[in-house]
Amino acid sequence: MIFFLGRKQTRAGQLGRVGIGLGLILLALELIVQAVHPITQANGVQVIFASLTGDIMLDALIGAMFAIVSYSSLAAVLLTATLTSTGVISFPVALCLVIGANLGSGILAMINNSAANAAARRVALGSLLFKLVGSLIILPFVHLLADAMHKLPLPEAELVIYFHVFYNLIRCVVMVPFAEPMARLCRRLIQEEPEQDLHLKPKHLDTSALDTPALALANAARETLRIGDAMEQMLDGLRKVMHGEPREEKGLRRMADDINVLYTAIKLYLARDAER
Repeated sequence: MIFFLGRKQTRAGQLGRVGIGLGLILLALELIVQAVHPITQANGVQVIFASLTGDIMLDALIGAMFAIVSYSSLAAVLLTATLTSTGVISFPVALCLVIGANLGSGILAMINNSAANAAARRVALGSLLFKLVGSLIILPFVHLLADAMHKLPLPEAELVIYFHVFYNLIRCVVMVPFAEPMARLCRRLIQEEPEQDLHLKPKHLDTSALDTPALALANAARETLRIGDAMEQMLDGLRKVMHGEPREEKGLRRMADDINVLYTAIKLYLARDAER
């Protein structure tokens, strides 16, 4: 807190921001654990979860629903660990719920980015597909994995947490070599939307980046490059006008107006950055 408030625009200040965020996340998770503990003691909840007989697909689907409803896969994992520690669900069922919770977080990302641009939706789709592939690979071996993990001298609730961590870590390491093929697939599935408006508009001036000066300057630089591209097109159009193609004049005037719009937007963006 001291670093963030005292040196907000420095690297130390940004590290302080990260520390505050991690602290709030840990606090929220602790509150989640405390909040769900009384719920797990309710007879109705115990009856519902006791009905999970070990159908791996059904258990994974319920885990995905937990993650979506709780808006966090980690919250669903903590709830699963609590249910396991109280004996409400068996350990193999808990592993299926964790796998489903990870899949649910991918679905949640797709829902949250449904109105975003094509690039953001591709990232969410790639994450979901990787999680789906990982789930389909490991689900058939859940019972074997549960038997092997039972031999470890740790409480089942802790084993659930460790499984969540190492499952995601191993999945990421294994999937990294396939990032480029997945990116090509996502680009094929989600294509860039054609621009209906021919006028240039700012694309990279993200106001959420103003709190990070280096990122804000990078956004302004990217927008400046767009001005350079527009001026190159103007010069090409000017050459055509000089060689007897007057119909290009209207396009030149429009591009000149667009460049002025971009220039003004960049100035205002940098002015807001300087005020922070």
